[in-house]
Amino acid sequence: MLLAATAFLVSTTFPPPAAGGLGLAYGPYTTFAVLSFVFVLRPVPETKGKQLEEME
Repeated sequence: MLLAATAFLVSTTFPPPAAGGLGLAYGPYTTFAVLSFVFVLRPVPETKGKQLEEME
């Protein structure tokens, strides 16, 4: 269900900016990808090598 919603969102928001150029079209997607990468690096704690009880 989430995949279908995401596909719908991308397919409806991509064509209008693409008419103005691919840089304009890919800009918002690139911004969200970079923000997601920073979020994963900063606030998400490392769990490698930890027991389940240690993570709680």
